[in-house]
Amino acid sequence: YSFVRAGDLGWYSGFMHAPSGQIGTDFVEIEVPGDRRYDGDDFIAILGLIVSDGYAGGSDNTKNWVSFASFRPEAREAVSALAMRTGFHEVQSRPGVWNRYDAGALASWLRENSYTKGTGAHAKRVPDFVKYSSARQIKHFLQWFDDRNRTGTQFYSVSKKLIDDLQEL
Repeated sequence: YSFVRAGDLGWYSGFMHAPSGQIGTDFVEIEVPGDRRYDGDDFIAILGLIVSDGYAGGSDNTKNWVSFASFRPEAREAVSALAMRTGFHEVQSRPGVWNRYDAGALASWLRENSYTKGTGAHAKRVPDFVKYSSARQIKHFLQWFDDRNRTGTQFYSVSKKLIDDLQEL
């Protein structure tokens, strides 16, 4: 073996052109201990909404709160149905905002798995288990990630770690 500059490798170096495919687990059901069991696709979807534009309470007054917002008119019906299946209720005075005030175990799970430090938007990240899920469920997560352009080709966040994680997905 010897060191060779990348520009001098020649036409064939034995490397794959690009990695393809994703071997992961298709989660059928996910249980958050102390909270509830979720359908796997519903949990992945709710994570997409919470990680993109949601909140897991961090203070003594809000530690049991989980909230998310979705203001895309084309997604309203699907988001409402998902919220109903997962125990979230729309805030009457703020259409497009859904809350669960009784979700202490879920909030704790989210703080542990969806944030680097603190609970602000700058500290968000994609939970590692999403990265280990199937290619289909990763795509599902990205479809429910609300901070994106209409075509789903650009994602937005103030969190560098979250942007890095989205690139990885």
